[in-house]
Amino acid sequence: MKMGKKKDEKTGTKGEETQQKATYLKEEIKKSSMHAKDSYDYKKLCVDRRGLLPCKYEEDREDLYFYYDIERMSPFQDVKVESREKKYQVLINFCLLKELQTDFVLKLTVDNLYYDENGLLYLKERDIYGRGEKPSDLQFVNAYKSFVAGVLGSKYSVTQIQESGIEICREEKWFEPIYRCETSEEIADILRKVREDYFLEQKREMQNVKKSTYSIWRIVAIITLIGTLLGGGYATYLSIKTVPEQKQLLAANEAFIQKDYRTCVDSLRNVEPSEMEKNTLYILAYSYANMESFRQDEMRNIIDNLSISSNSKILEYWIRIGRLETKKAEEIALSLSDDKLLIYAYMKEADDLENNTQIDGSEKKQRLDELEGQIEKLGDKYEPQEEENVENINKNVQEDTSIEEQQTQDTTDTAQ
Repeated sequence: MKMGKKKDEKTGTKGEETQQKATYLKEEIKKSSMHAKDSYDYKKLCVDRRGLLPCKYEEDREDLYFYYDIERMSPFQDVKVESREKKYQVLINFCLLKELQTDFVLKLTVDNLYYDENGLLYLKERDIYGRGEKPSDLQFVNAYKSFVAGVLGSKYSVTQIQESGIEICREEKWFEPIYRCETSEEIADILRKVREDYFLEQKREMQNVKKSTYSIWRIVAIITLIGTLLGGGYATYLSIKTVPEQKQLLAANEAFIQKDYRTCVDSLRNVEPSEMEKNTLYILAYSYANMESFRQDEMRNIIDNLSISSNSKILEYWIRIGRLETKKAEEIALSLSDDKLLIYAYMKEADDLENNTQIDGSEKKQRLDELEGQIEKLGDKYEPQEEENVENINKNVQEDTSIEEQQTQDTTDTAQ
């Protein structure tokens, strides 16, 4: 419906203190802004039906007053802070709103939807169809896609997508299967499959954590027993050291599952790679690598190929890069005879030197010249196009310091 002048008022039940959460929402709407024209139509809008917020109405000469029951309901914008599991459930249930489309004009916007603890969605404002109007499946499908992209994506909000059109999301790789869907049922089926894959991934990650935790605690128990026989001192030390490390490991794994790479990195900041199991090396290396900003597609491809079965040295390389331990990263790249990784390590060291004000000027220039020479030497091994890319990257480090300085500082803050 086309809304006229409207007044919202959240009110508690009689006798409640003003600080308590409201149980219903009052809205004032001009009669002239609606297709519904008489008491029969108004009662139809207040019918008790799945997907509609329960409501009652009052009317005077020109206005209608709707009272929506929002007890135990959450406004849709709150879904962004829900767990990924809850987001999937809410979005899958979005498909059920299509049942209402036959009888009601649906205003599918963020501020017009609520959801309950079971993830079921409810429509607030609704209207009947005007003369000659009929439901539009395409309009519903595009609205559905907008909500999926806005909730699960990080680039645009639902409102931004609806204002600009769903086409702005078509280049996002993860969204491509949803974008190709022609019906709401197809979208819901894809979301169910994605949710199932997420559950399996989460279960697999938690099993790895539990196995790792169980093994460590079993070792701790044995050592504690021996330590008790020997006086308990050494065992006490291990218990004090191990418990915090396990908390860090659990926090890092949970953050990685949620794709919160910054928290994952922070959780393991004080743990050396030599103290990590392969699974921990992988999640930390992948997290650091995904926080890097790459100017070359080939470097992005290297990151995409990281896995639990990757060489431990390559995983350690990305951890050293993320922690700005460029000398160690260079040593690893040399031991692997990987010129691409070596060039990138040299570039990171050059970036760090450019912004280090504590190093003597002549010493800094000498090292930067050495790095430039090494990068040019390695670049000669590549095809002309690849060589041109290396030279362009080197030129960016030497000449575009005003732009690179801010980017490098951001990366340094994140790593530290």
